[in-house]
Amino acid sequence: RQLDKFERVIAAGTVSKEMLEQARTARNSLSARVSQADSEISITERELTERTITSPIDGIVVGEPVDAGERIAAGQTLLTIQSNNALQVTTWVNQDEVNQVSRGQTAKVTVSASDAEYSAVVESVSRSASASTGNFEIKLRLQDAAGSLREGMSARVEIALRNSRDVVFIPRNAVIDRDRSHVVFVADNGIARMRKPRFGLPDNERIPALSGIERGDLLIIEPLAYITDGSSVIIEGAD
Repeated sequence: RQLDKFERVIAAGTVSKEMLEQARTARNSLSARVSQADSEISITERELTERTITSPIDGIVVGEPVDAGERIAAGQTLLTIQSNNALQVTTWVNQDEVNQVSRGQTAKVTVSASDAEYSAVVESVSRSASASTGNFEIKLRLQDAAGSLREGMSARVEIALRNSRDVVFIPRNAVIDRDRSHVVFVADNGIARMRKPRFGLPDNERIPALSGIERGDLLIIEPLAYITDGSSVIIEGAD
C-alpha cells in the first residue's frame, strides 16, 4: 500500500525517487519471503501426507512388527491387518474325498470357541497331497465373518456335496478301523461280512458311503470290537 501511495505522489514531486526504490525493494523482499513460506508449507503438507499410512482394506490390526520411533528400511512391514472380508478356513481331506470337492461349493463353518456358524465357499482345492499326511488341502472363504473371529481359531467344516441325492448315509459309530482302513460290517444271513466302502465327507453324526453299501443293508453297530469277517451274528428282534 505504501508503494502505491509513493507512486501516486511522486508525480507531484513530494516523494523522492530514492524513497520509491526503497519501497519497491521492501515489497519485493516481502513477496519473496511469502513465496518461500508458501513453498515450505507445501513441502510440510506433502511430508505429512507421506507419513500418513492408509490401509486399502477394512480390518483389524493383528501385528505391529516395529515400535514408534524405530528406524525402518524400504519395504519393511509396518503393520499386519486382518481383513474381515478375507478370512479363510483351511481343512484337509483324504484321497477318497478330494474329487468330491470343487471350487464354488458351499460349506458351513462352526467355530469351536463359540459354536457360532458361518457360511463359506470353497476357494481352492490342492492338486497334490501333503508329503507328511497324504491329505489334500482345501481353502474356504468365509462369507459373513464377524469381528470376533481371529486368525488361528479352530473350526469344524461341513461341505455340501454335489449330486449327493443317491448317496447312502450311515452312522459314524458303524465305522471301525481295521488294518488302517475304515470298514463296516454287514449282517448277511446270520454272518458278519466286512466291507470297505468309499466314504465321503462326514457331517456331525453321519458319513456318506459313496460305494460299497447299498440301501437295505443291515449294518452291525455293536459290539464291533469283537466282530470279525465271517463271525456268526444273531439279529435281535428278527423273526
